[in-house]
Amino acid sequence: MLTALTSMFLHAGFWHIAGNLWFLYMFGRRVERSLGTPLFILLYLASGLAGTALHFALNRTSAIPCVGASGAISGILGCFFVLFPNASFDLEIYFGWWRLKRIRSNTLAAVGAWLVEQILLGLLSQAGLFATVAFWAHVGGFVLGVLSALILKSLIAGEAAKPFTGRAVMSKSDLARLDLR
Repeated sequence: MLTALTSMFLHAGFWHIAGNLWFLYMFGRRVERSLGTPLFILLYLASGLAGTALHFALNRTSAIPCVGASGAISGILGCFFVLFPNASFDLEIYFGWWRLKRIRSNTLAAVGAWLVEQILLGLLSQAGLFATVAFWAHVGGFVLGVLSALILKSLIAGEAAKPFTGRAVMSKSDLARLDLR
């Protein structure tokens, strides 16, 4: 368990950590503002462990070490997917340093395409075509992030629907802070 936890803080090189930090920056800010720091950290660590567990379950005989925070960050992405499904995205296509095209999109389309890509690449890696990226860690973390966000939304909706009994369980400012639109 400790190795699974510490592996989230190791990376295979500069571009590995740079990519993870970029995704964390793009998606983590809004998710952390919505959940608050303690829940955000819990989601991050739990998603990393879930990603590692799925990767290990599907790659028990692999001799390649599993390092990086991709499962954890994918969990944040999964939470973003549920909480902000219509957020705007500009997908930019580059050839080297030249931008070829910009495609306007939203979370459901952009993140949905990313998820399909991860699953397809995971299946190809299972077929033995290559095995240098832990695609199933991405999928496992993402699934935990989606499930966590769905549970959180149902809990918040359930609390908001309860009749007022004279004592507030969750204040209006708490609901506003979650901004689950």
